[in-house]
Amino acid sequence: MKEETGYLRLTIWLSDNKSQKLIVTTRFDDPWLNFGPVIACPPEKAEELFELRPITPAEVRKVIESALEKGWPASAKSHETLFEWNRDSQTLFPYNAG
Repeated sequence: MKEETGYLRLTIWLSDNKSQKLIVTTRFDDPWLNFGPVIACPPEKAEELFELRPITPAEVRKVIESALEKGWPASAKSHETLFEWNRDSQTLFPYNAG
């Protein structure tokens, strides 16, 4: 999984199987790293251009519940299962590196 700016990576381990990881990327523009562009942007465009909402524990819970509904970890073919999380639709889908 390549490192990209503008994304946050969550890594979740099972308490009884530390070798089985769920790795989820989601859109997030760190306001400290993007301070200049954020304050230079017209305020009405900031929400459109940047994802500044922090990910909350409740949202992490939804990610885990969605992964469990999709059969993780039993369906995992390797030690790492990769997903993307759409924060607007609260939907988990397989990671597409392309």
